[in-house]
Amino acid sequence: MHPTLHLGPLAVSSWGFFHALAMTVAGYLAYARLLRAGIPLRDALAGTLACLVAGVAGAGAIHWAVQAALSRAGDSPGLQDGSSVIGAMVLVPLACVLYFGLRRLPVGAACDAVAGAAPLGQAIGRIGCLLGGCCHGRPSQGWLAMDLPDTRGAWCPRYPTQLMSSLADLAIFATVMLVERRLRKTGRGFPGAIALVFLGLYCCKRFGMEFLREEHPLVLGGLSWAHAASLAGLVTVLAVTAVLASRRRTG
Repeated sequence: MHPTLHLGPLAVSSWGFFHALAMTVAGYLAYARLLRAGIPLRDALAGTLACLVAGVAGAGAIHWAVQAALSRAGDSPGLQDGSSVIGAMVLVPLACVLYFGLRRLPVGAACDAVAGAAPLGQAIGRIGCLLGGCCHGRPSQGWLAMDLPDTRGAWCPRYPTQLMSSLADLAIFATVMLVERRLRKTGRGFPGAIALVFLGLYCCKRFGMEFLREEHPLVLGGLSWAHAASLAGLVTVLAVTAVLASRRRTG
């Protein structure tokens, strides 16, 4: 693809450029949404930075852990640069809960504000994956196939999973915005509901997309580690939703 972008005299990594753009856009939107939710300016800024740092740290940690496991198993050409959104999906909510909880601010509203910005950032970041050649799909001769490389540089018709993920993330973003507006209008929601809607939709999207990605199955049969993580995430989301909804009814 185009792993390097030429911006005048500068040559920059397309993956790095679009992921930096994704963090900038998502960070600004999260900051604006936190302010709209009534979070003080200083805490909105610090909370946004904490979530961004947690996202980068979580994405990097999971990526390197998986790469190391594949390398030891002989299924990888070696440690490669990159990140895993799944790691960010674990640490960002934790950072959000810890920061705003310790500051005695409304945790649910803060999580909703941050979650509303996340899918837009993910949609932008996947363009970097497409240009960089990572997160590639399985070979396919179907009408969806595009001539794309894998991480080893082998080109063939593949499912364009990076582009498909980007479009799915945009659909999740639109859905989250619509649900948020609906809940605000009807008054049926509860603090944290938007965050749970986003996390649930992401887990469903990632679980389905894994069948089209060229991943190594590491757990049960043809299911990859990302399948297992998506299922665990979805179960957790459903359990937390049930608890919070029950508290709202009894409260």
